[in-house]
Amino acid sequence: MLKRMLRIGQKKVVQTTEYQYIVDINNDKNIYIMHDLSSNFQKFYKITKEALGKDLNKDGNLQSYSYKPKMSDARIIALSLCCEALGIDSENYFWSKLQSDYASKFPDLPHRTNFNRRRKRLANFIHLITRRLSSRL
Repeated sequence: MLKRMLRIGQKKVVQTTEYQYIVDINNDKNIYIMHDLSSNFQKFYKITKEALGKDLNKDGNLQSYSYKPKMSDARIIALSLCCEALGIDSENYFWSKLQSDYASKFPDLPHRTNFNRRRKRLANFIHLITRRLSSRL
């Protein structure tokens, strides 16, 4: 833990920078509103379908599943791209915002562990689309 001590007159003021950082992060969550995730999602979903069109099956998946998943692979890739584009690096924060603010827009969200497991399995496709997008810029 990083501490900084200051002398003001005869008083010692101890400031813990880690605690202040945590407080600031918690305040940021309450103050700042996430961008319009649903409109960004629609744009990334269209890009994902164009980039992976020939590889996607009729359900929007890259492989066949014995049980049809709640959310297609294309939608998981699009949500991952939204998360990266908005600069959200915390999976927990992103997931909590999805469930609290956008639950009506994404009624087919799978459980968080299933989402993260599938997202990590689809990482090669996410990187492929990211490279294609960056080459256009």
